[in-house]
Amino acid sequence: LPAATPTAQTMAATQVAPQDAADGAAPAGTPPIAEKRDTVVRGVKVQELTMWRSMTCSTATSDFDVVDLASPSGCGSVPATPSWAPSRVPHDVVASPTGEPLLLPVSAEFGDTPISVADLPEDTPVLIRVFRFFETRSDGSTRWERELQNVNSGSLLWAPVHMQPKMHSVSGAKYGNWFTVHHIEVLAKHFKSGYFMCEEGACPLAKTFGGTRGVSKLVTGQSLPEGYFWFVTPHRDVEDDPLARLGWRHVGMEGPFDGTAFLKEWKAGGSPTDAPGLQEMMNDFLSIEAVL
Repeated sequence: LPAATPTAQTMAATQVAPQDAADGAAPAGTPPIAEKRDTVVRGVKVQELTMWRSMTCSTATSDFDVVDLASPSGCGSVPATPSWAPSRVPHDVVASPTGEPLLLPVSAEFGDTPISVADLPEDTPVLIRVFRFFETRSDGSTRWERELQNVNSGSLLWAPVHMQPKMHSVSGAKYGNWFTVHHIEVLAKHFKSGYFMCEEGACPLAKTFGGTRGVSKLVTGQSLPEGYFWFVTPHRDVEDDPLARLGWRHVGMEGPFDGTAFLKEWKAGGSPTDAPGLQEMMNDFLSIEAVL
């Protein structure tokens, strides 16, 4: 599903209003890239927007609220002239041949050429999509899972690598069969900060957002053509500006989703591990799961 979302500082997005959906017109104030179209995904007709679907919005405050990307509620005004800076377009983090992080727009609508994090000024905020796995669906209701506080998550490729046996683990799904999708804003310089393991809402060693280099080695000893990344998102209740002090802040979430269903679709689609192929497959899966 094509996706784009504004920066966390002045979040605004759009969806087709009920009265507009009937006659096919885009809502008033919608920028040209937010046109409606119908598509068929896994045998189900889905009304798509090039803007991120059904997204709620909020103005960032010192107590930034969780944004439920699957919510049917409406949003505020849409910027008349959208800016496709790294902080306004959601990106997947993919690996260069040397394991360095690259930013690939979640939607091909905004280009298919990755941006090297190393080429960005250190204090550039970027919006990225990450994947968080846990054991039971009910685990997703905890605050640390809803807001990604003091937990670890992974990049796009982490999803199939985690689920598929003999990739990350012998049996697969080591950390559980359920996952959520989060959008977080991160300062570019912290992709070079240290990575630490967390324990369900506790991560005393991590001082800021951090990530690994691209991980390509599998449990079998074989290597992936492209690597994936793990991230850490520490939280401190006293922080009033998490982006400045911790290097990240939470923007929104979707899910939870059934990892077993995702794995089935991934295999049916040819088990892609290349970034464009996996991205297309993941977007299709998320779009249909959101309406089932």
